[in-house]
Amino acid sequence: MNDLGSGSVLAVAILGACLLLTAVLVPALAMLALGQGVQGAADAAALAAADTASGAVPGIPCEAAAAAAALNGATVAACRVDDLIATVAVERRVAGFRLGAEARAGPPRANPERANRERAFKGPRVETNASCDSCELRLL
Repeated sequence: MNDLGSGSVLAVAILGACLLLTAVLVPALAMLALGQGVQGAADAAALAAADTASGAVPGIPCEAAAAAAALNGATVAACRVDDLIATVAVERRVAGFRLGAEARAGPPRANPERANRERAFKGPRVETNASCDSCELRLL
């Protein structure tokens, strides 16, 4: 029996397996990355809706969510505002697949125990003087 040339066949088989693995993994990893982008769009949309619901930004909360989602290449699938808490679901269609994500945003919950304590992080604080004409920020 002659084994001459069997190394070439093995090399071609390994190369084919590598190409097949690459053809499967690259699109799958691209979809994962796009999914993270959709989650970012959902986060931005929920924050925009919550800011609008709180009155920090003028407008209608779900319209603000739709605008933020559109800036990130997504569309709002659902938007709900309960008090100051906004829950937004967005989606993006990519290559025939629907990628969706949901996010929730609102003011932090009040924690009475923590409200009376000093901050755990002693980093810089910012103070503003809102009664002046030319306000300046001071780091404390």
